[in-house]
Amino acid sequence: MIVCLDTNVLIWGIRAFASPGQEQMLEDAEALIKKLDQENHRVIIPSPVIFEYLVGFDDRKRIKKVQDELSKRFEIAPFDNLAAYICADIWLEKNQGKTIAPKLKEFGPKAFLKVDCQIVAIAKSRNAEVIYSHDSRKSLINFAQGHIKVSNIPPAPSKQLTLQLPLDS
Repeated sequence: MIVCLDTNVLIWGIRAFASPGQEQMLEDAEALIKKLDQENHRVIIPSPVIFEYLVGFDDRKRIKKVQDELSKRFEIAPFDNLAAYICADIWLEKNQGKTIAPKLKEFGPKAFLKVDCQIVAIAKSRNAEVIYSHDSRKSLINFAQGHIKVSNIPPAPSKQLTLQLPLDS
């Protein structure tokens, strides 16, 4: 299966950085990445996600090292001509449906929206089945609707509860 990772999955699962209140996401994202690797899924990371991830570093040498590590571990998918066409098509579809402009305050600046639309378009152009994200603004979900599934990061196996049912005698 081809899967796509959004920026927050990398921040929590690779960099192991969480804002206050997000600490539980570290284990969840790390477990997801490990599971995808163990199950031999093809994991793509759109180039806009790489940009968003790398701006969290302030050392150019570290950025180059991290970029090289990501390229060895994942397939980095560029925003190419096919993705640009798909992105424009999705943007027009959502804008004609009046789902973008009325929600700018809710989704954030238009630049964020364009990046989210690019991520969806790249994932779709690479035939990904799902984008794993924690899309708190819901803009990525808005663009993906009708095009590709967006899933939250599942809880790490150690956090999943088992329901014990009594056995009938």
